[in-house]
Amino acid sequence: MKYLFIDFEFSNSNNHEPKICEFGYVLVDSNLEIIEEDDILINPGKGGAFQTGVGFPYAHPMKDYYKAPLYPMRYDFIKNLLLERDTVIIGFSIDSDIDSIKVQNKRYNLPDYHIKGYDIQRYLDEYKKEARKVSLEKKFNEMAYEEDLMGIRAHNPEDDAYMTFKIFQYSMEDSGKNIDEFMKDLEDTLYDSNEGYIHK
Repeated sequence: MKYLFIDFEFSNSNNHEPKICEFGYVLVDSNLEIIEEDDILINPGKGGAFQTGVGFPYAHPMKDYYKAPLYPMRYDFIKNLLLERDTVIIGFSIDSDIDSIKVQNKRYNLPDYHIKGYDIQRYLDEYKKEARKVSLEKKFNEMAYEEDLMGIRAHNPEDDAYMTFKIFQYSMEDSGKNIDEFMKDLEDTLYDSNEGYIHK
């Protein structure tokens, strides 16, 4: 099995329609060794103007996003990566990421596809006990070893995907279980693009 940790950023979410402007991922093998990782810029297109007034720390200059290909040019790559055989998708608050893919597919009249992914945020004690959202950056900083903190920048999707991966790894190590056993613990966090969270 391979494990794909993902994160998207949006230029805005006007009208409840997130406009994807960046996709980051980290792909690891069953030994949790990184196979591949990348940060892919996406032109947010018409209606995708950045909400710069809110002070969101985008990882790149605005002009770089507008120079990037539109989502339809990234569609096949993202779809093939997400649907690759024997690959498990994991995210941090993964419902927003998966839902954004469905929104983009509809926005550009592209064929939709069925995705399932696990949400490591919903596994965490803070969420389970208090049903509140702990931020990715805060949880990573709490759990990370000093060497893992070097060069990490929150809201860079590749780094956010990496932080998600490391939280998964730290949580697995804390559980004392191997990866197959730990994945069983995540069953209650499964999000289905058609059905939502399988376990409420």
